[in-house]
Amino acid sequence: MQTVVHAPSWAWTASGDGCRQLLVVEHDYPHASVRVHACIVTGWRGEPTAREGQRFSWQSLTDPETTVSPVLPATVPIIRELRSIRGTLGAG
Repeated sequence: MQTVVHAPSWAWTASGDGCRQLLVVEHDYPHASVRVHACIVTGWRGEPTAREGQRFSWQSLTDPETTVSPVLPATVPIIRELRSIRGTLGAG
């Protein structure tokens, strides 16, 4: 398995949506390769909804470990990056 992380030197903002790109993670699982575009979203409407039946959980960036399991390998670099910039996000 391989994970490649692209941290762009630029960030984009969707007009009025309060969204900017954080990083892109590419990961090869045994059954598939994925590319995850992780974004910081500061403006939205409604509640998050799992569209494919998956479970999700809010996690605190101040906790040293996540409180859910399993954490998929492609999400590890995203969690690491969010924790490294948490002081600039305005939330714990």
